[in-house]
Amino acid sequence: MLRRSFHVIALFGCAGALWAQQPSSGLGSKAGPQLTSWRSAATKFRPVPGFLGGVYAPLGVGNRIEVQPELLLSYQGAAQKVREGGTTAFRALNLQFPVMAKFFLDHTINLQAGAFGAYSLMVTTDGKDAKDRMQTTEMGLVAGIGMDGMAGLDLTLRYSGGMTELLKQDDAIYPTSRAVQLTCGYRFVQFGSSRSRRR
Repeated sequence: MLRRSFHVIALFGCAGALWAQQPSSGLGSKAGPQLTSWRSAATKFRPVPGFLGGVYAPLGVGNRIEVQPELLLSYQGAAQKVREGGTTAFRALNLQFPVMAKFFLDHTINLQAGAFGAYSLMVTTDGKDAKDRMQTTEMGLVAGIGMDGMAGLDLTLRYSGGMTELLKQDDAIYPTSRAVQLTCGYRFVQFGSSRSRRR
């Protein structure tokens, strides 16, 4: 029992040492799962699992602030019940351009807020091409929380809400996108700590 307790304490100690160090600005790649759906006052949509990944560049602009532009490929969508008892699935592959402001509470924990733009690369409905039914571009807002370590490992949990009505020639549903995202990133290039003076 004592040996098991020692192993648990050692494990948490190593994890704490990894995250306690000050992270650095730089360039990295990130990826992770997301749960996405559409929101509409006229009808209900079900969430579907998705995935996103890409590159990001955290840049220090103040003692406790970073600006982080990103370029991500996002596989997302929504599902809807139909009268026949089945389900219609909407799927999209988007190129996203989030720009986040990160406010650090200490050396690692940060709150994030920003906006994103997106360009639609592919849209399908039940596996059939439906790009002509959807808006090509989208804009929205993003908020979340993150943990950045000097070793280069970054964890982020975010919620994004689209502000663009997704369907063309729509006078009834007016759906907008929603997503919960969990990503793990690694800064493979670091430019030096932007928060070395932080207390």
